[in-house]
Amino acid sequence: MNLSAVAPTAALGVALSGCATIVEGTTQSVSVNSAPVQGAQCSLTNSQGTWYVNTPGSVVVHKTKTDLDITCNKQGYAPGHIVSPSHFAKTTAGNVILGGAVGLGVDAISGANYYYDNPIYIPLGAELASGQPSSPFPVSVHCSSPSVTGALTSDGPQGSATAAVQFDINWSGDANAVSISPSKDGVCSVTALEGISFQSVTFEIDPASSLTDGQPSHEIEKHVDIRESRPDNMHATGQSYTFTVKAKDTTKGKLTLRFPIRYR
Repeated sequence: MNLSAVAPTAALGVALSGCATIVEGTTQSVSVNSAPVQGAQCSLTNSQGTWYVNTPGSVVVHKTKTDLDITCNKQGYAPGHIVSPSHFAKTTAGNVILGGAVGLGVDAISGANYYYDNPIYIPLGAELASGQPSSPFPVSVHCSSPSVTGALTSDGPQGSATAAVQFDINWSGDANAVSISPSKDGVCSVTALEGISFQSVTFEIDPASSLTDGQPSHEIEKHVDIRESRPDNMHATGQSYTFTVKAKDTTKGKLTLRFPIRYR
């Protein structure tokens, strides 16, 4: 038996069987801190799952080529949110020598050849006035005439939310609705906290809760004009969209606008 021929083959077998963890491993301990104060409750999400940690603290996450989406909440502060990019680990090039294309391929599938920044610092939002509830969303919708805040609800994965705002057209009496007429417009601003950027912001009329006086509900669209003002750079952080709702005539009605928002 030729032992000299067997030994390299066995060595190669060991290298191939262990190539997924030769250099990096498939998990990473990430240290999370919040500013200006600690004690925030944070969630970390990527394509492999969601992990939770209180600041200052560390949590073990599964590495992948997708970014790590992090949101932190602290009583008395608006939420903080960042996206920690996934980096390709150059050191896993050693797997090409030890395991060839197979080694690198296994690392790519397992996530072993990626890593996240460590430690990670999440800036919390603005300090809230006493008694003002904090929102779980780093975006907000505020309308004038009178002042109304759109209620945000989650409608998908992290970074997706929708706000609903009701408008009273040529009548008043509902304290939770924006009152508009031909001489008084309603203006809504969709704003992101500093560090948060919009991917898209749109609006749609909710036919189920919109109506006109003595006319079919879909006729409401004939009596209002909605104008949208986009920021110069929608992908910059801390931007704001503006929607102006105008009454074209004196027809009475109710209008509910929904604002689907995508952010990161």
